[in-house]
Formats: sequence, C-alpha cells, structure tokens
Amino acid sequence: MDKRFKPAAVQAISRKLVWWRDECGHVYQMAVLGRARAKPGCCPYCSGRKRPERPIRLD
Repeated sequence: MDKRFKPAAVQAISRKLVWWRDECGHVYQMAVLGRARAKPGCCPYCSGRKRPERPIRLD
C-alpha cells in the first residue's frame, strides 16, 4: 500500500510524523504541527537542535 498522501489532505494541526527536506538539503522527520509553527528556514540540524544520526566523514 502506498503511504504517500497529498499535502492538501493534512491539516496544519496534525501530529502525524512526516519526512521533510529543508532548503539546506537536510532530511528529517517532524510532526506537521511542529513544522507549521516553525519559522521559515528553521532546520533542526542547522539550528543545532538536532545532531545527524550518522557521523559525517570529512575526507
């Protein structure tokens, strides 16, 4: 079964966890409610609120 849905089918107050790709390129999971209330461009990785799950190798 396809678990994708259209954005118009979800209310801004939904606590459903969905995947987001921010303008900076980071991908993260957050509730629709939290993302709707967040400031534009407020990536949890770029703002320091969340650490990457895997260490980033700098070669």
